[in-house]
Amino acid sequence: MSSPPPLTVDPIYGPCYIDPMTFKADAPMYGCARAIGYLTDDQITRLVALTSREVDNYCGRTFTPDPIIENHKFDQTTRRVSPNCPPVIQLNRFDVQIAPTVISTFQPADVLINNQENYLELATLAAIASQQLTSTVVALGITEPQVWIEYLSYQDVPKSVAAATALAAAWKANESYGASAIVPGFQVIKSKEQELERNTKYTWGDGIPNEAKNLLRSVTRIVAV
Repeated sequence: MSSPPPLTVDPIYGPCYIDPMTFKADAPMYGCARAIGYLTDDQITRLVALTSREVDNYCGRTFTPDPIIENHKFDQTTRRVSPNCPPVIQLNRFDVQIAPTVISTFQPADVLINNQENYLELATLAAIASQQLTSTVVALGITEPQVWIEYLSYQDVPKSVAAATALAAAWKANESYGASAIVPGFQVIKSKEQELERNTKYTWGDGIPNEAKNLLRSVTRIVAV
């Protein structure tokens, strides 16, 4: 299986969830060809990268194919921890810290991955086999043992995320273009072919149109109750 192509990265706003030049080529399909027609390629890249960060903020997670490292409180009763960015497609590390300098390392094979209910569970036998996780040793350590996990969530940006990014970027471009269509200070501009009127009651959106939000429903962060 071939690796996905690397993501285009803007030096200010970071990785783009859809290739900026693909977005530019498909602009007529998104209805924003006129709105981005005056933008340079670098500005289009920045627009897509900025929109990608708004998608991250809306979903409460990122979608880059990079290792994710997290620190959670370790529940000694259930031996479970809920990752912040499901699904977990590959677990690389599961360490339990019971003191500032005492860490017990477990093999990923000893940890159950449940992506449906979003948790990782350390097997009982593995916990018993570790001399550092006995009740006596734990009682002498920190009040709440910590767990460090490292995992991969996505090998590539989900198609729904790429599509939502494109729709949101087009929406942002059109909104900006529409706001600049009438010269500041003018209420109405008329010509023989058309009439432009400024809507004084118009309010700016939150950055993600409803069509894009619908595409992001399946990948929005799952918050454990």
